Amino acid sequence: MSQSLTKLYAHITFSTKDRYPYLTQNSIREEMHAYIGGVLKTLDSQPIIIGGGADHVHILSRMSKNHPVSKIIGEVKRVSSIWIKSKSPDLSRFHWQNGYGAFSIGRSEIITVEKYIRNQEEHHRINPLKMNSSVFSMNTQSNMMNNMYGIKKLTLPLQGKMVYHYFTITQDRKSWAD
Repeated sequence: MSQSLTKLYAHITFSTKDRYPYLTQNSIREEMHAYIGGVLKTLDSQPIIIGGGADHVHILSRMSKNHPVSKIIGEVKRVSSIWIKSKSPDLSRFHWQNGYGAFSIGRSEIITVEKYIRNQEEHHRINPLKMNSSVFSMNTQSNMMNNMYGIKKLTLPLQGKMVYHYFTITQDRKSWAD
């Protein structure tokens, strides 16, 4: 084959620094989502849906074959942070938190993930944990994403205090978008 073909879909999520609710205004949040979509396009990635809450973003995108996921996310965070700081003096301290979650998904899961992202406000409104509180740590968010994707974390102690983590996909995946 003389060309490279890919169709890689990813669900990506990351939050604001310390989960501070910088994106409380719907207009700013929608502009941020649109801006992120534009950045993704310049990086040869096709956004399907972008959503989130006042303190985090979810992205469903077909990913580029030419750029590593870490570089795409790093550039999205870098450029969108610069852009939003120029929108208002109230946003001059805006930063994205270090790290992200990125999960590859199959074509058959696109509608489910779209529904989940589209319903973020409702999801966080009815969730008993206040998502922007210090109680809701990145570890808790990571555990939620692991549960959503049916990933189990097995911790195996090796050589004294060294610990290795292995992740396995479970057979009994739950529908998390309902």
